[in-house]
Amino acid sequence: MSPSSVIAVGMFLGALGAPAASVQDEGPLAPDGKPGLGTERDAHELGRLLVAPDEEEEVFLRELRDLPSAILIEREVARRGYRRLGYFDLLPRTADQELAALHARYRELEAQAATLIASPDRVSRAFGRMLVDPRFRMRLELLESFELETGELRRGMTLLAASQDGLFDLRDTEARNVASRIDLSAALLRAIQLDLDVLRERGDEDAPGSPDPAWTAEWDGISELPSQAERLSAIDALKAEVRARQERLESSLFTSRLEGQVRTLVDKREGFAAQAREHLERAKRFLLVPPYDEDPPAQITSLSTSDRHRYALSETLRGVSADPLNDGLAYWTGVCTERLDSPRESRSWFDRFLALRGIRPQDADTTRRDLTDEEKNALEKVMQAYTGPGGRGLGGPLGR
Repeated sequence: MSPSSVIAVGMFLGALGAPAASVQDEGPLAPDGKPGLGTERDAHELGRLLVAPDEEEEVFLRELRDLPSAILIEREVARRGYRRLGYFDLLPRTADQELAALHARYRELEAQAATLIASPDRVSRAFGRMLVDPRFRMRLELLESFELETGELRRGMTLLAASQDGLFDLRDTEARNVASRIDLSAALLRAIQLDLDVLRERGDEDAPGSPDPAWTAEWDGISELPSQAERLSAIDALKAEVRARQERLESSLFTSRLEGQVRTLVDKREGFAAQAREHLERAKRFLLVPPYDEDPPAQITSLSTSDRHRYALSETLRGVSADPLNDGLAYWTGVCTERLDSPRESRSWFDRFLALRGIRPQDADTTRRDLTDEEKNALEKVMQAYTGPGGRGLGGPLGR
């Protein structure tokens, strides 16, 4: 084994032997044992921590905010490595060489592998190299998780902070739910960062996770098989061999080791999110939001507009209770309360929606980007609280 291989193996074993978390003597902990927000603070305390932290809390918050940036660096390292390996041949020559497009195209071609290999070309060769590269496949899954957890972290932190200087309050149960989800996402992001570093290409073809040259030769040979059925069978066998190697490597990664500790939390989060989406869909049906305005059932069209909004509001509030980070529920709750309640109530929900979208009326940088129609509508309604009669400008919270 070459010296560089020994170093790479040592890095893998070092990663395995390293403690998954540094145990803290005091303070709330995230699922990986690192400092967290915890679930003991009330809504005001959690909001205050986000907007007026002390010195120690500021260090903790900075580390949270920096997590996505650290992973983006690892993502860029991977992207450049794929350029050197020729993986971007999978895309049209004129396409931007971005990982999101590469991953989407790879996912699309997975189901077409038997047809793709029948006519070998630059695309087929690039796909084959990616198919037999366990590290590429592991990174793909890690980076898909990164997008999910980064969104969770951003929405949660923005919502807690905006509850202190915006037009809405959070109940204690909501705030603690959000804090728990921030801690979960932070733990998963820390594991993803460590795994991406372990999987980083370091120029050693014998390093753990490197594709076996025999697999590339096997892929090239499959193109010579006479029938699609034979090619499909051979591809399945090759994928199974690569997958077996990948699973052995994955069992050694931080995310796999953490999964056993957080599986229940992740399942619970996904279950509540699914419930929230169902409530949102039912609310949109009552409100006849496209495409539900096409041939709606008579039991809905027979209701008055106010009754439809009442039923929809019941659904959105149930959804918010299940998933306080669902921005669509916040928006449509604003729409319902705009008709059924006071402008103050509807503005609070529109402001909450904007916070979940990362838009703050007090921060011009967040409103200069192209806004969706929903974002424009919500921002217009919220701005009325600041600029209308009795408004106090954008210098601070008002009119809750």
